[in-house]
Amino acid sequence: MKTIRSTLILFTLVLIPVASFSQAAEKNGNHRMWCALELNEEQQEKLKALHNEFEPLKKGHFKEVREIRKKIKDELLKENPSQGDLDRHAQELGNLHTRISQERTNHLLKVKEILTQEQFSKLVSKEDFSRNRTRKKGGKPMHGKKMKGSVQ
Repeated sequence: MKTIRSTLILFTLVLIPVASFSQAAEKNGNHRMWCALELNEEQQEKLKALHNEFEPLKKGHFKEVREIRKKIKDELLKENPSQGDLDRHAQELGNLHTRISQERTNHLLKVKEILTQEQFSKLVSKEDFSRNRTRKKGGKPMHGKKMKGSVQ
C-alpha cells in the first residue's frame, strides 16, 4: 500500500510541472505571436476561441496519421507483406493528408477574417518560416544531407 501511494505521489510530482510547463510554453508562443502581430483584445479573444475549436481536430488527425503509419509498419514487418494492403494504407494516408490540408486552409481563412491584411501577411510569412526551419540553405531538406562517410 505504501509503495502504491509513494508511486502515485511521485508521478503527481513529476507530471504536474511537465503539464504546467507545456501549457505555459504554448501560452508564451501565442503571446509572442500576438505581440508581433499587435493584436487587440477582441482579436485575441476571437483567435483563442478559433484555436480552441481547431486544436482537438488537429490532435485527432495526428492520432489518425500515427495509426496509419503503424499499419504500414506492421505490414512491412510481416514475412510476406501485401502490396495491396500497403497501397490501401498509402491511399488512406494520402486522403488524410488532403483532408488535413483542406481543414488547415479553412482555418486560416477564418483567421484571415479576424486579422487585418497586414497582420495576416505577417502571420503567413512567419508560418512559412517555421514550416521551413528544418531546411538548410538552398531549400534542400536537412534529412537529405549527405553524412561524412556515408554512401549515397
